[in-house]
Amino acid sequence: MGWHLTCEKLLGIKTPKRVDYLRIIIMELARIADHLICNSIMGNDAGGTTGFLYVMQFREDIYEIWEEICGSRLTTNIGRIGGFERDFNDIAFRKLDKFLIEYPKCLAEFETLFTRNRIFMDRTKGVGGISAERALNYGFTGPNLRAAGVDYDVRAVAPYCSYEEFDFDVPVGTTGDVYDRFLVRNDEMKQSMRIIHQALEKLGNLKGDEATKYHADTPEYYLPPKDKVYTK
Repeated sequence: MGWHLTCEKLLGIKTPKRVDYLRIIIMELARIADHLICNSIMGNDAGGTTGFLYVMQFREDIYEIWEEICGSRLTTNIGRIGGFERDFNDIAFRKLDKFLIEYPKCLAEFETLFTRNRIFMDRTKGVGGISAERALNYGFTGPNLRAAGVDYDVRAVAPYCSYEEFDFDVPVGTTGDVYDRFLVRNDEMKQSMRIIHQALEKLGNLKGDEATKYHADTPEYYLPPKDKVYTK
């Protein structure tokens, strides 16, 4: 997604709001997919396999959403300079709605397994702690930086894809240890779901052409459909 945004900025391309909101949905799903595997593997390495096995089914649900969007499971390959190759289909939205209903309960139960678990806490609190100053010097980003106590999220500081229209909190830790990183990622998943709900609401409020346009009117930069590329 990043190189699309860079090219659009260089070329002065303004994307339709539908593109921005759909991109945000994809990016926040990717954040959840990343964090749930990071935290569940952390729990597994600390001796608790149950949480890992439980949440992985929801990573599969995210892959199925992406599969409906573009046919690919790990990378959403419909991105284009100016938007998307095609729009999301109805099945993708139905699977997304199902995920947003079911995953919060799973995440709450996952937190119950670990957050106040004495064995997990003993094996993560005070482990691998890093100060805010050191995190900045090392070039930390994302939840690892925020867990160290640095209140910095590029979505809030330098918004892109219309993130300035969204209401969300930036979870921040204090010690930068393994336990803090675990807590920050859990909270970020909750914020991601909050953002996705807002994106869906904003999509529903679009009117006229804005409600249907999934790419900018830039034919000189917009790649043709693949059936016209992969032919003689």
